[in-house]
Amino acid sequence: MRVPAGLSIARAIDSLSVAVDSASLALTEVTADAGSVVGVEREVFVFPEGKACPPSGRRGVVPSTDFALSTDTWTAKDNGVPVPGTSYVVEVRFVLFETDVPPANGWDPHAGNYKALWSRTLRQAEE
Repeated sequence: MRVPAGLSIARAIDSLSVAVDSASLALTEVTADAGSVVGVEREVFVFPEGKACPPSGRRGVVPSTDFALSTDTWTAKDNGVPVPGTSYVVEVRFVLFETDVPPANGWDPHAGNYKALWSRTLRQAEE
């Protein structure tokens, strides 16, 4: 499977978007149990450079092995980010997991037998 090694941060006047840098995807081998559901969990943090990472971020979970499925976007109007003149750091915590809980609306893969198969935290400042 292909796992991320870098992030792509795009900033506009009133928005900041974070995605996996598709050019950074590298091959790794991961083994999952037959019959299990495999998914990706991520938690994304955006905070001003020089400040501490907040205790919680934007969470997402998908029944897929594709780490590049989504882009998270913050807007000045809705989230207060970005602030003009402020540089940001992005941290994304990824977990590839297996579970016996089938995907559904409001899916909680931790509700059953949950096992982390691979994890990585990427941290990157705006350039």
